[in-house]
Amino acid sequence: MSSLTLSEMIFALSKIAFRYEYHPQSPHDAGASGRHPTEKHLQILDQLALLLVTEAKGDIAAISLRDVENNQISLGYSKNRPFTDPETSYITDLLSMATDPTTTPTQKHGNLFCLVIQECRKKITSRLRDICQGLRRLREKKDFGIQGLESDQEDETESHATRTRCDHYIRQVLGEEIFPLTFSLSLFLKQWFESLLSAIPCGSQFQYWEHKPLVYRSIVIAYWIAGDLEAHKLLDSSLLLPIGKLGDYCGAITALVDKIILLDQNAYGGISMVEVC
Repeated sequence: MSSLTLSEMIFALSKIAFRYEYHPQSPHDAGASGRHPTEKHLQILDQLALLLVTEAKGDIAAISLRDVENNQISLGYSKNRPFTDPETSYITDLLSMATDPTTTPTQKHGNLFCLVIQECRKKITSRLRDICQGLRRLREKKDFGIQGLESDQEDETESHATRTRCDHYIRQVLGEEIFPLTFSLSLFLKQWFESLLSAIPCGSQFQYWEHKPLVYRSIVIAYWIAGDLEAHKLLDSSLLLPIGKLGDYCGAITALVDKIILLDQNAYGGISMVEVC
């Protein structure tokens, strides 16, 4: 058997979602939570790779970050296939927006969000369909199996207090017109599910651009729901994974902005990009 060429070995490595490039630390180095200090960094690399996945299926990306000379950061990125010219342009725009010194973190987040939901729309649509598939299976259960709606219906005029920590954050981002103060999170989630099923009926073409505001809202909702254990108790467990995977887009953008801020604080001179072919 002939030995692999360098190009063939790199191509094989590109199929890995992310690579563990750090030596494990001793158990006593772990934080109070018991998780490795490097785990967050590995999750960040995994999340950033998600932003490079532009196809609905069979598209795998990998990212690595490392220090190089002159306080520079080298960002290596690869796929299980060659990058197209539009994808290369997208990656350049993504990093340019993230490192733009004239914009605030909030502005960076908003600009990146618009870019990502445009360029990753095929994968995002696929994850929305996964949620809707789960919702259709739950139709036999009253209100998709959401907990807490009975008390809402007993007194519709009652102003509901915040029941989980994510209520405030969802309202803060989406506004009270979309998530009224008189709505409990349970009632809000029911309306969200109904709007998804209405926009993405079974077996039909999803009009992505027509429903772009719903896509934006759904990613934000999914992000906060996925990170709140109290909110998990309201939902059927079968929905938690697909909702979490949709919310990963918001998490990935947040991780990218936070990473750039950290690099600025550590006085890094910039980031160079290297495509691993």
